[in-house]
Amino acid sequence: MGTFKFTYDDDNLKEIKVICKYDDEKDRKDLLDTIKTFCIDSIPEELQPEVTELEGECGYLVKCEDEDVGEKVITHIFKYLYLVTRMAMIFKDELSNKTKVEELDFSLLRPDIEKVENLGYRELVSLIGEIEKEEDHVED
Repeated sequence: MGTFKFTYDDDNLKEIKVICKYDDEKDRKDLLDTIKTFCIDSIPEELQPEVTELEGECGYLVKCEDEDVGEKVITHIFKYLYLVTRMAMIFKDELSNKTKVEELDFSLLRPDIEKVENLGYRELVSLIGEIEKEEDHVED
């Protein structure tokens, strides 16, 4: 499959690199589409980061006007990454069976939404790490 790597300066969050590591070309496109659609394109308009594709690497560079905006942007990206991952886990069978999105019971995601609602990006990093451990354990 593939993974994401985030590179940023914790003391100056003006530039955030979102790098996709992938096993094959299909994974690359799926990963890029997923991160762009759910995490980057959904950044609130008032934050207005500049998003460009990385040169020489598979991913995006997200530039922010100042570090306060950068912190809000990376928090948003991590929050949505967590929620999309949890959604994929919760609805794994339904998505595998190509159930229509309209038929999914999104109230099942409510506890996760409430869990991340007031978390900062540092706390979200550890939650995302816990999910990765869960997925690794399930695949074993």
